[in-house]
Amino acid sequence: MVRQSKGYKPRERSSRPLISGRAKGALPPAKPYPMPEHNEGGWYVPPPHSLRLHQKSAFGFRCKDEGILLTAVELLYCHWYRFIPLPEPKAAWFAANMAEEPQFEAHAIAMELMRNSHDLCVPVVHLTHRLGRLPSKTWAMGWPRGSAWMKTPPETQVRVQRTSDAVDWFELLSWFDAVTDQGQRAMLCVVDDEMEGTVYSLNEHRPKGDHLKLSSLSTDAWDCIKTSLDQAVVSETVAYVPTMEAWPLPSVGVEHFSGRTLGLMEYAMLREYNPSSNSSNSLQGWLIEQGLMLRPGFKYGSLWRAYERPIGEEHAPWLIQPVELAPSTWDGVCLAARLAEGVHKTWLCAFPNAEGDGWRTLSIARRS
Repeated sequence: MVRQSKGYKPRERSSRPLISGRAKGALPPAKPYPMPEHNEGGWYVPPPHSLRLHQKSAFGFRCKDEGILLTAVELLYCHWYRFIPLPEPKAAWFAANMAEEPQFEAHAIAMELMRNSHDLCVPVVHLTHRLGRLPSKTWAMGWPRGSAWMKTPPETQVRVQRTSDAVDWFELLSWFDAVTDQGQRAMLCVVDDEMEGTVYSLNEHRPKGDHLKLSSLSTDAWDCIKTSLDQAVVSETVAYVPTMEAWPLPSVGVEHFSGRTLGLMEYAMLREYNPSSNSSNSLQGWLIEQGLMLRPGFKYGSLWRAYERPIGEEHAPWLIQPVELAPSTWDGVCLAARLAEGVHKTWLCAFPNAEGDGWRTLSIARRS
């Protein structure tokens, strides 16, 4: 059994008690905040207490009298970090909000994650009058702390998931496209059953490499490949070409047993490729056409690891998983992203391009 060094101390985990002043060194104001009043629009905080909360920290929806209306999630955060009182009894208030809002506890954790990571996090309920229609899965918008948030557009859109939630990959891609079309970055807060959360960033990647492409092969090279494939011995798991001579496509297959071994997907991809039109219907063919070398990714929980340059010159930068093999719940997605990060790679989910030929690849990685 491997033991941690004596100097190692696990990260302290907060149980998030419903008390004020959770920030280290925080001092309560000389004049206590009044108890917020509940109405149909939220929790009302009157001026002058509301002014700094709204103008500097982006809390609440501003009323005509300069007071603000907080959501219950904002009120809880302001109770923790701004000394605003909660209605008594606090646990009953929390339970009532959980009953009214199914994602209440997850949103509270997401608010804390975003704001404690130096973001101004504003629920979309306060912003529809300013920003218009937003994607339905977007829960909040984000600005960098210290920015003129009332005058500048947001930089991020935030959605919240629980680890047990099912993943609809095509809906997620649609949401990502809607966010980027509006000029923001897509951020995702995932909350587990221990009430711990992690923020992930979604990005579209276009992996490219320096390897020989299928479309770059000459007619003679394709004749050589066809002849070799005709000579191949195909088992239930692999195709074996019993010759070492003149294999023109180094990025496909592996030199082994004094010949060339190809996975069955590689074998089928080369069989169906049409050199006259330089087209392949498969994801594997498309990735090879991007100049990538693909090797099995089973050690990393993915179908392929993808190399930009020859093996031996650098490690594979990407782990690639076709969407039909991608995890079905968010805990599986988080596991894949964390595993990729642990071996210094980027995890990519590959989708057919709905607007044309080819494929798209979406990365999900912990926010740095």
